[in-house]
Amino acid sequence: MPWLFAVVSVLVRVPYVMRYDLYFGDDYAVPYLMAKRILVGEFPTFFWGQNYQGAVNQYITALFFAIFGPSIALACLVTTWSGA
Repeated sequence: MPWLFAVVSVLVRVPYVMRYDLYFGDDYAVPYLMAKRILVGEFPTFFWGQNYQGAVNQYITALFFAIFGPSIALACLVTTWSGA
């Protein structure tokens, strides 16, 4: 049953991801910028401005950026997927 909540969570966020130009805020901007910095050689341990949340999601986003090229929509999709 927990998978149902994860699916609903992702489905609720999809419209916001598709229209990122209207809803692009710091929730997506910071992971996007961190992933771009990872691609150029910066390797953060923690989420920017925090001492407790790791940067694993940003490394995953950077991997997708390396494969598909950086884009805001891709960063939003990875952030949404990993936050579900």
